[in-house]
Amino acid sequence: MSRLQGDLSLRYNKLVTDAASGVEHTATTWKSGSSGSGVTDPDFIVEGFIELLDGFFKECLRVNEEDCH
Repeated sequence: MSRLQGDLSLRYNKLVTDAASGVEHTATTWKSGSSGSGVTDPDFIVEGFIELLDGFFKECLRVNEEDCH
């Protein structure tokens, strides 16, 4: 059985409001991803997702470190 190539990505979308018009939209404020083979393997998908979440949490803590003290 051949392995498929694929991508795994994670984005954090935040609701933002335009101060002048009051119009709300979402904006991607963080994103990361990876690609590779084995996308039909559940372990590959779960491991990749965990790595992306770990990266998100580390980045979130880094940029908010001052507010967390």
